[in-house]
Amino acid sequence: MTTDTKINLCYPCGFFRPGDAEDPIAGEFQNIDGAVWPKTAQVFWEKLRNLENQTVCAFSGGTLTGDGSIQIASLSESWRIDTVDERVIKSHQENAETWGEWDRQLPFLVLVYLVSAQNQPVSYDMVLPRDLFKGFDLFRNGLDMEIHGIEKAFGHDGEGFLNASKRLGGDHIRGGDVAARFHIFPKFPVDYILWLGDTEFPANLTILVDRSTPQHLSGDAIGVAVNLLSRRLCREAPATPFAG
Repeated sequence: MTTDTKINLCYPCGFFRPGDAEDPIAGEFQNIDGAVWPKTAQVFWEKLRNLENQTVCAFSGGTLTGDGSIQIASLSESWRIDTVDERVIKSHQENAETWGEWDRQLPFLVLVYLVSAQNQPVSYDMVLPRDLFKGFDLFRNGLDMEIHGIEKAFGHDGEGFLNASKRLGGDHIRGGDVAARFHIFPKFPVDYILWLGDTEFPANLTILVDRSTPQHLSGDAIGVAVNLLSRRLCREAPATPFAG
């Protein structure tokens, strides 16, 4: 699996608005089994079928199941990829209805990750997203990380943040007043570092990603995945003031 398997922009026009998942724009997306698939999905399915499953698993951190499907971890969940039927479903929900923005959009991100992941380990050198891409300020729409929802939901509730993070499979790490690391995929760790607000200063969130992440996902996919995680984390708050 070499760099020619990578597609720099995997969403139509390099930009995907999660809020449009239930109302696709002009045929750019299609809904299959409750998941939203951009028109570029078939390109990735073809690339995945041209790769050896064992190699895909070795590079992505996935595993092979008894029936030959690929299984990949995301947060505290596991997803199964059937390359024959072109399906990506939660392993424990094969007969359950897909629900929520995360479940609608993650299947395509899983597919992109499996095709793009390279034979390079995670560095755990965590940096700001702007440090990963040249010309970030020119193309920042696809990479902007939504931080205000987390600040509003947990800015005065550090314990609530840690509890919500734990429910999604996050690990408590050092940083700020509270901080957690999530593995959206095995080679895609994301750190949320939260400084709590007080009478003098408002809450402040910093999101860091691994320096090696562009080796495993395109820029727009990174932005979409992190913002999906932020929305999902906010919904774990005791009271969710975030409207994502």
